[in-house]
Amino acid sequence: KEKEKEEEEGEEPHKDSKRRREMNLDVFKDDVLEGRVAFITGGGTGIGFGIATKMVKYGASVVIMGRRKEVLEKSVQKLEQSAKEKDHYKKRNYPAADYVCGDVRSFESCTNAVNEAVKKYGRLDILVNNAAGNFMCAADRLTPKGFKTVHEIDLHGTFHMTKACFEHLAKKKPNRPQALSGVIINISATLQYRATPFQVHAASAKAGIDVMTQTLGVEWGAHGIRCISIAPGPIEGTVGGPGGRVFGVNEGGKEGEKDDWLLDNDTLNQVPLGRWGKVDDVANVAVFVSSDGGSYLNATNIVVDGGAWHGTSGFYHSLKDVVNQKSDEERKNFKGGVKAKL
Repeated sequence: KEKEKEEEEGEEPHKDSKRRREMNLDVFKDDVLEGRVAFITGGGTGIGFGIATKMVKYGASVVIMGRRKEVLEKSVQKLEQSAKEKDHYKKRNYPAADYVCGDVRSFESCTNAVNEAVKKYGRLDILVNNAAGNFMCAADRLTPKGFKTVHEIDLHGTFHMTKACFEHLAKKKPNRPQALSGVIINISATLQYRATPFQVHAASAKAGIDVMTQTLGVEWGAHGIRCISIAPGPIEGTVGGPGGRVFGVNEGGKEGEKDDWLLDNDTLNQVPLGRWGKVDDVANVAVFVSSDGGSYLNATNIVVDGGAWHGTSGFYHSLKDVVNQKSDEERKNFKGGVKAKL
């Protein structure tokens, strides 16, 4: 039907049109995460909240953690409101979402937060390590404190939460295979895939997270715990995306002032798919990884950036016409010899 509609509207049947991209498609069954409990750090905003929203939508109960109580309260209200629209939540005697205040830089804080969540819901199935900190700074201007702060939030915080959740994730669940006992999802990045100026602190922390993901996936697979990292590219509506706080050229610049930001329409050329990512693009991957469909994914990283990290899309677009013209001329002037197709 979609194909017929596009043909009637004069669009190419196979074209990824703007209308199709903007459709909010349901790609999973409503109950794909039914009965599971997820704990998400940094779950009050951005990608973390997007993942929480999707997981609630598909049947999971979610506990979000952060340092700002007022933000967490508002986010939980939104999650609860969205859950009321789903039939599977009407049969429950416990909330679809809750929050705990905590700081991932403190192992004690992480342990207390996890224990509080397990006490309320009785189990833990999914951990999403999403809490992160970042800013632009040249290495020669970066203070040891600034470097340490990012590592404490990103790298140390990921280990603190993972360690605090181990015993709960490793417990075998009733009527479920041991292989599906627990899932750890670490939100990484693509900064570390090649040298990224002004990001030595964040890139090195994310590189550590990727290696941690692989190592724990190997070690804890025997306990039925899968460990996967997801590396988002430039995602709209986040502090690290276009118009966000992190990649501002001028210190103290206001969000939305595109002339002052690195991620603008010019840099969009670096994304082969020709669009910025959406929070849902990342959240859908998190849902799949957490579901039975992703049960054989472990100790690996999934990149969700439209191919942007390769950095050669702009090169392709700038030279495409020239190369095609040269190729056409060579075809036209080819006189013989060994037959070949150019």
